[in-house]
Amino acid sequence: GYGLVGLTIFWLGASLVVRAINAIYLFGFQRRWLTPAWRDFHWPTATRLLKASVLFFVIGASVAVGYTSDSFVLTRILGPQAVTQYNVPFRLFSIVTVLIGFFLIPLWPAYAEARARGDVAWVKRTLRRSLVISFAFHLIAAIVLVVAGRWIIQLWVKDAVVPTRALLVAFALYLIVAGLHAPLSTLLNGLSIVRFQLACWIAMAISNLALSIWLTKLYGVPGVVFGTVIANFVCFVIPSAWYARRFLSRMQPPTNATAAT
Repeated sequence: GYGLVGLTIFWLGASLVVRAINAIYLFGFQRRWLTPAWRDFHWPTATRLLKASVLFFVIGASVAVGYTSDSFVLTRILGPQAVTQYNVPFRLFSIVTVLIGFFLIPLWPAYAEARARGDVAWVKRTLRRSLVISFAFHLIAAIVLVVAGRWIIQLWVKDAVVPTRALLVAFALYLIVAGLHAPLSTLLNGLSIVRFQLACWIAMAISNLALSIWLTKLYGVPGVVFGTVIANFVCFVIPSAWYARRFLSRMQPPTNATAAT
């Protein structure tokens, strides 16, 4: 076989092939009028998009630092074996956030379109529904995984990893907070609120690192998860909920003339 190199090539190549086929179908058959052309290039628009892309890149880097620092903290304080104890339950609980992502991702462009229309009522209604659905889904999944998590992990990796009840509870809290985080993040992205998110993510990355170090020394592996939960809730969820409410209260509803067109 080709081993790890072959797996990496297949994993990356499959994504490229799918996107290439999608581009050929979209620009060649379904939406030919969308095909990029040099005559349509507009430098001010390109500059604006480039600035937004840079901000999203910095946000992505901050997210990576905020979430990958947990493994670094565990390795430095408790040793490499603690990373395994952390990663296996983390992968299990992360399945829940991936599943809800299929529901939330389509809302990103929908929010952008609603903002362009000035449809404040739709945005507020959709945000409320997405928060309820996401929170309920994460809450139910968290309870199920706390109860059945050890059994599922034993089926998965046998006795290689046996998570403590405290670690499962920590990840359950992580899921519950994620149930609020995900819809708010989708809203902010859809409304192109980037600078505010950047400030939140930088604050979260810094506070998460500090809290994780402190709580890991006190509580072991669950401590690093508690640090992430607190940092996420305090530095992102609460400020984002406040900002979203403030922003939506200032959004202009469509005028009668606009609504009639």
